[in-house]
Amino acid sequence: KTKVVKSTLHPTFDSKMEFVGSNPATEIIFRLWDWDRLTANDIIGEYKVRLSDILGRSPPNMDYEPPGDGFPICDKEGAAPTAHLRVKIMWRPVPVRTASK
Repeated sequence: KTKVVKSTLHPTFDSKMEFVGSNPATEIIFRLWDWDRLTANDIIGEYKVRLSDILGRSPPNMDYEPPGDGFPICDKEGAAPTAHLRVKIMWRPVPVRTASK
């Protein structure tokens, strides 16, 4: 979860998060919500990306940025994007531990 950025239609979050996962089928889900002072927050949309998609597009320890406007955020599957999410993603291989004698 990032901080709330108020009073703008083009927020910049500048957040760093770390996810640990080794299964290439793992999905990372980005969900965007609006912020409402007096009513419940509403979901703007989401984008799902599999770890295998990132692994195939970026070498380890290098930033990956999706091309163009970024990840399309859609409120419903197959709908036109309601927003775009620009992110930098870096993956690092998990060191393999060997059994000690």
